[in-house]
Amino acid sequence: GTAKRDKDIRQAEALLDVLAQKRPFELKEAWNEARERGPKWREAMHEAMTMLDPGVRDATLKIGCHAV
Repeated sequence: GTAKRDKDIRQAEALLDVLAQKRPFELKEAWNEARERGPKWREAMHEAMTMLDPGVRDATLKIGCHAV
């Protein structure tokens, strides 16, 4: 339900925030690998990015995870 989705989003934000700050190269590598999985993955990634806190989203995009 909605509560689980919101919890999952908060967990993803926490993980992305830490990776963006402490391991940006690994985040970029994982992002690129996920994108290479195809259009359905890219669509899901784009949708997920729209749900993130703007600060976390911007930090993720700043390290080079631009294309969704």
